[in-house]
Amino acid sequence: MIVIGRQQPADIVVPHSQVSASHVGIRHLGGDVYEIIDMGSENGTFVNGYRVQRATVRSADILSLGTYVLDLRAYSRLIPQCTADDAPFPPPLITQSVPASAPPAQSSPAARRPARSIGLWIALAVIGIGILNVGIGYLNRELIDRIQASKQRRTMGDIRSIAIAVESYAVDNNRYPPARSATELREYLFPTYIKVMPISDGWDQPLRYEVWGEGLSNYSISSAGEDGNWERSSARDYPKGATRSHAADIVFMDGEFVRYPESALKRK
Repeated sequence: MIVIGRQQPADIVVPHSQVSASHVGIRHLGGDVYEIIDMGSENGTFVNGYRVQRATVRSADILSLGTYVLDLRAYSRLIPQCTADDAPFPPPLITQSVPASAPPAQSSPAARRPARSIGLWIALAVIGIGILNVGIGYLNRELIDRIQASKQRRTMGDIRSIAIAVESYAVDNNRYPPARSATELREYLFPTYIKVMPISDGWDQPLRYEVWGEGLSNYSISSAGEDGNWERSSARDYPKGATRSHAADIVFMDGEFVRYPESALKRK
């Protein structure tokens, strides 16, 4: 059995906030069948939308760790098939054995031809499986890219909503809110200027609010992106322009995005 979790000593590490340190154990029972065992995770293990503690699944089933969707087909080569010692059912019986001293059986040329044909079919099957795995890997990466792009768009939408509320506050008070964090900013804006005030981005990382200048005349709202690591200590230090990485920071300053995903331009 292998263990999937957010950090080592898990066998497969998935660095996602919804995944527990040791989230789920998976055993390959043979063919297209797997057994999954929830390891006491905080956000749960789901099969086709139903939370489970232990279940038998196939690779086409939708396995989710919290809100993180896991494609079993992309990990199938990393999951060893269980042995006779840990299989949930007995191994097949050996129905025939050949003594070690028995001479090797002789086969006729006609009997050897099917063996070559079988070998050819096996080779073709291996090539087909390889191509299929490449295709599945591509689809899995495409799915991950779409999910991350969706989180970027949600983050930018939340930042715009907060910025509108900040600007409205400034109209009434002739300065931007003198808050030192997004959590403190909510105390200035909610509920007069905004009804729902998000303080985290699409990856559940805290947003950063900054205010500076004479009379508090400048402000910024930023996200650290997928990896949660800030590239600069202040929004004023970022160069302007588009980014391509989901881990890149997103920065809104004084009424416009100065650091933003390139995909946001393509959707305009």
